Amino acid sequence: MQPDVQENRFSILKAAYESFNRGDMAAAVVAMDPNVEWIEPAEFPGGRRPYRGPKDVMVYLANSRAGWEEGRSNPELLIPAGDKVVVFVHARFRRRGSADWHEVRLADVYTFRGLVIVSMHAFASRDDALKFAGVTAKFTIVLTSPRGQEPPPAGFAAVPPDEIKWQPEAGLPGVQVAILLGDSDKQVPIVMRVKLPPTTNVMPHTHPNERTYTVLAGEWKLGFGEKFEAEKLRTFPAGSVYSLPAGVPHFQATSVQGALIQIESTGPTRTDYLN
Repeated sequence: MQPDVQENRFSILKAAYESFNRGDMAAAVVAMDPNVEWIEPAEFPGGRRPYRGPKDVMVYLANSRAGWEEGRSNPELLIPAGDKVVVFVHARFRRRGSADWHEVRLADVYTFRGLVIVSMHAFASRDDALKFAGVTAKFTIVLTSPRGQEPPPAGFAAVPPDEIKWQPEAGLPGVQVAILLGDSDKQVPIVMRVKLPPTTNVMPHTHPNERTYTVLAGEWKLGFGEKFEAEKLRTFPAGSVYSLPAGVPHFQATSVQGALIQIESTGPTRTDYLN
């Protein structure tokens, strides 16, 4: 496999997911063969039959996204396997009429002829996807240690800054969120970061658990109450730390500097807006 072919396939797939995320289904299928076959697991919505041809796939994609109020489906990892590419997908979405966010991790396997997609098989299990693509080696992330140092213990986790995966925060234009450690849907410790642009207002809300905030950069403002009142905001410059009890109504804002915040808590967690 020529490296440029592999990179071009990766670029085609990344562009297709981005097109799906913005609702441009025509662009999402532009690299597909006229006789492309698209197969979803039977347990997935609409997965009872294969879809054939770009138009049929477009209808399926549009219908699958129609039930979302907002959300994204992002490729986390692309693995080349001969004429196939395995894509580990992370979907985060909120259904219409619901305030609850859902996260799903699955895998799609694309078969190419040159730079044209001739089929796609989706799998609820990433292991099943790897087997289907003929990938037998286990993919592991190895954290190397300097010579003379012991390897890190079991359970150790680290996220270098260039591997932080930022996602847009629904309902807050320009705000980005990254889950560094943990899972917001599980009862485990969570570390997340939030990037907010200048002069952002976050309306009153609560969280079901205690949270610890660290202001890493910029200037962060916090007020208490069920109504946003700018005169009640307290200012926390970079380097500040505070602990927020569970269930306390509060609102937040940034100054002209914007802010980078780190939040630590224990899941499951969520944000419940009051208005």
